[in-house]
Amino acid sequence: MKHLKILHFIFYAICLSLLIGCKTYPSPYYSIEGEKVYYNYVGTPFITDAPPQKEETYKQQVIGADSYTFKPIKNTDYAIDKNGVYQFGNKITDADNETFVVLSNQYYYTKDKNFVYSQGSKILEADPNTFEVLTSGYAKDKNYVYLEWKLIPQADPKTFEVLGFRYGRDSHDYYYFWTPLEVSDLKTYKEILSDGQLSFDKNNYYHCGKTCPLADYKSFKIIGPSLGYFKDKINVYHSNQVVDGADPATFKILNIYWQKDKNNCFFKGKMKHGIDAKTIKILSISYITDKDSVYYNGNAIKGADPKTFKILNNRWQKDKNKCYYYGVPILGRDPHTFKILKGAYTKDKNNVYYYSSIIIGADPKTFQIINLPSFSKDKNTCFYEDYKIDCTSVDRR
Repeated sequence: MKHLKILHFIFYAICLSLLIGCKTYPSPYYSIEGEKVYYNYVGTPFITDAPPQKEETYKQQVIGADSYTFKPIKNTDYAIDKNGVYQFGNKITDADNETFVVLSNQYYYTKDKNFVYSQGSKILEADPNTFEVLTSGYAKDKNYVYLEWKLIPQADPKTFEVLGFRYGRDSHDYYYFWTPLEVSDLKTYKEILSDGQLSFDKNNYYHCGKTCPLADYKSFKIIGPSLGYFKDKINVYHSNQVVDGADPATFKILNIYWQKDKNNCFFKGKMKHGIDAKTIKILSISYITDKDSVYYNGNAIKGADPKTFKILNNRWQKDKNKCYYYGVPILGRDPHTFKILKGAYTKDKNNVYYYSSIIIGADPKTFQIINLPSFSKDKNTCFYEDYKIDCTSVDRR
């Protein structure tokens, strides 16, 4: 019997050691291998000038963690052991492991008997005994209102309520993210776009936390909500500024950059003198014409012919006389035979080009692209970008 008890003890010891050596917890974030604890995360390797990488699982060692007492907090990024508290594999300074609780894993609010934490950092002003998490990232205690790690000193915690995403109010004001709107007249305050993106009262309008004086309360309305243009019967407004010289009765949005009224054209809410509002024509987001000129990002392209100007792709344009690279005239190109190839390559009857450079010696008739983005050849030789190389090195690829 004595020998049997010894065998049972040895067997129990072996099983226990195996369990400790392969200790795991049902956590997607943490794992234990022997005496080491790891934080596991999914990401892509940071490699510059490389194509998109596949997401992979990585792990970093949790420095100072005790593998025997380490315990992840279920469905969170947090864990505790006899030495402290951890988030994202990093120890939270001064956190008390005996009283630590997760209040919101979504907004990373936690607390212990001494402090409240946001994303692992102390909110020094917060009172852990009265701290409560609201919605949309807001929280409050008996003294203050908070959004994530930052307090909003103007907000009244007794009357504060969340109205939408990062948008709230108390008895005396409204708040966009951390910013008090300083509403001048609460009785006439109205919300036009949700979550505090656009609202107004009899004196001002409020756009994404910024204030602009309002000329006429009764006629105020949106022209283009996604583009930040508004008007009343006196002014046109863009974001939080008056569009100087704009006529509200005839003001129109042409695209995200261009607008016009009966008299003038505007680029990003600023008047552009010299462009004819009656003949303006939108070619793309960046290019327009009028009866006299072609414009790129608000600037005239010197010498461009508005009647024959065409956009070939995002880099190249042409008219009857010239070719253009991002709106800049490029001499030597034949616009009548100019052709867009794959990648950064173009050609005309005389030459082959890589971006805006001539590939010296390349034959336009037999030129072909071997391997994007940079290898090509013609009947005579091979090229890397815009210079000649030995074709045997290309064949090996």
